[in-house]
Amino acid sequence: MIRVLIPLLAGCSLLVSLIATVLTADFLRDAKRTTGTVVDLHTTTNDDGDLLFKPTFTFAANGRDYSVEAYGHVSPSPGDVGDRIDVLYDPTSPSNARIDTFAYTWLIPFVTFVLGCVLGAIHFALAWCARNFRYVGQDGGEP
Repeated sequence: MIRVLIPLLAGCSLLVSLIATVLTADFLRDAKRTTGTVVDLHTTTNDDGDLLFKPTFTFAANGRDYSVEAYGHVSPSPGDVGDRIDVLYDPTSPSNARIDTFAYTWLIPFVTFVLGCVLGAIHFALAWCARNFRYVGQDGGEP
């Protein structure tokens, strides 16, 4: 079971990483950069008790003001309420915006890629061990 599960999870993780990388690169290719303001900061804690932040920010584009809630909780906070932040937005759909930080831009492709690589390395290590080592019973013979 584990001989199938680990490479399957590695492959799925690498596929998610590829898709997330392509979508992020596509967004960044046409994205415009502007400055926004943090207007609200939702906080929560994770299982370890660490404080996580989910900001809502406003920015102006195409003669209109937009208010966007970030799509995930991060730590540390990208800013306090009232702070100016760098924002990336899609000029054809300015409500599709994100804060210009590593966490909001590249974290999902990066984490899924690393997870896929680690699972792939575990799979190859287990396969190598299975091919190069044999179990020897207490009497010196094979089981």
